[in-house]
Amino acid sequence: MCTIGGGCATEKTAAAAAAENLKKEVVSESECYINALLKNPPRLPSFLNPEHLQLDDDAELQGLAAILKVCYDKNMAILQQYHDKGYALMEVDVEDDDEKNN
Repeated sequence: MCTIGGGCATEKTAAAAAAENLKKEVVSESECYINALLKNPPRLPSFLNPEHLQLDDDAELQGLAAILKVCYDKNMAILQQYHDKGYALMEVDVEDDDEKNN
């Protein structure tokens, strides 16, 4: 059994990462996650139609749409890298041990 990576819902903003002494590191995306994306490619929900969102004043819906779009774009970038290179790299936040030890 594999753990599905990607973690769009748990991503932090740059300001939150800096506040928690996190630094960026490039890691290889798991083959298991890539295979899951290949079997079930990312799709944008139909309600993310830009015309629909411009007419809708619901801030909650706008926020949800933004999160879904970021996740979709991230997963499509992973698939594009995989198709181009045969692997995919991603940037993740990791705890800065130097800052933690001071």
